[in-house]
Amino acid sequence: MAKVSTNISIDPKLKENSIALFSEFGLDLSTAISLFLQQSVREQRIPFEIRLEIPNETTKAALSEYEEMKKLLRTEIADEALDAVTGGNDDPNMKGKTKPTPWTCPFCGATVMIRQFQDGPKHMTKCPNNPYK
Repeated sequence: MAKVSTNISIDPKLKENSIALFSEFGLDLSTAISLFLQQSVREQRIPFEIRLEIPNETTKAALSEYEEMKKLLRTEIADEALDAVTGGNDDPNMKGKTKPTPWTCPFCGATVMIRQFQDGPKHMTKCPNNPYK
């Protein structure tokens, strides 16, 4: 196949570094560029990934929206956890306290109203049917 001459403009330092690299592979600059072009035509694409390190405006907006959604989700999860502890109690006089919850002693079967998980074990230590006393 007949070859044609093509002129390209590149930075002199890039040309020097490229010639040094390709000579390590046993190639001259012309052959290396021809390999690049042949591979591009064969794959119908640039044969390596090209990407911008800086996101465009659309990507920035999507990332910002994602971060906001994460914050909202964390807030919702925290609210659900707080509701689980407080029983959803919004009464300001009960701040930091939970609604009384029935709890059944595994030793005597008595139902005790507890406000926090620790109240159940407190009952068990006093329970007359506790075999571990």
